[in-house]
Amino acid sequence: MTYNLGMSDIPKHVEQTPQDTLSAGEPESSTDEFDPLDNARVVLEAVGDRSPEEWTDVETDMYHAMQALARQSKHQDEQDKEIKRLSQEALIDTVTGLKNRRAFEGEITEEVKAVNDSRRAGMALMLLDLNLFKPINDTFGHPAGDEVLRRVAKKLSLFSRGGTDGIYRLGGDEFGIMLRDFSIDGDQAEKMLGQRKLEIETLLRAEIMQAAMELAAQQGKIEPKGLNYVGASVAFGIFRSGETPTDLVTRVDDELGIFKDEQRSKPSHPGRG
Repeated sequence: MTYNLGMSDIPKHVEQTPQDTLSAGEPESSTDEFDPLDNARVVLEAVGDRSPEEWTDVETDMYHAMQALARQSKHQDEQDKEIKRLSQEALIDTVTGLKNRRAFEGEITEEVKAVNDSRRAGMALMLLDLNLFKPINDTFGHPAGDEVLRRVAKKLSLFSRGGTDGIYRLGGDEFGIMLRDFSIDGDQAEKMLGQRKLEIETLLRAEIMQAAMELAAQQGKIEPKGLNYVGASVAFGIFRSGETPTDLVTRVDDELGIFKDEQRSKPSHPGRG
């Protein structure tokens, strides 16, 4: 029987393990003494074509040491992958699959720093709230409401320029879009963002109305009161030199609040969103 033991069985770090990695209390070997770790390649090549019964004690110890090290290395790799997976999942909203508020806070901090350090041309932020979303949850149930949120998230993803802009669910029916490396300024920037705001509001209004009508038909229920007012309120702001992330978010959020108050103040508005 042939035992195919090659260097693929040895963790990469073993081939380069220095003498000082030996366990505490173990006497150092002289330069002439045979060291199983430093001579792993020689040992495994020597035993590769012989049965275990023919191995010397040193070769047997070396083989078992390699097995132990390989198991340890595999276990560490699995732990590293699990930690990475959990870290990534902690930044994802479980309902929509978008990045969550924690991811938003970390990324906007990095982006603001990059702009202030002149590593980015600029940035802009859009915040939006869904209008009259609570009646959808109350009428059709939260699972149906979650499905509407997923439909909203899918539509919002269309507004990421080349996939570089960040799209986030900040919580509840609140979303954010961070436009990275935004080099437009002045009236041109206001016009461009104003157009995008209108597009988002129009698209989400149509999507949510369609979803509500489909849910009413599926569940045999009456459509929620004020269906004509569903949709989204959107506000935007262009980063100003020297601002902190909190400054920018607060400024845009205040604009959003003003806009929503104006909508609610209309006599025909059915209630608060």
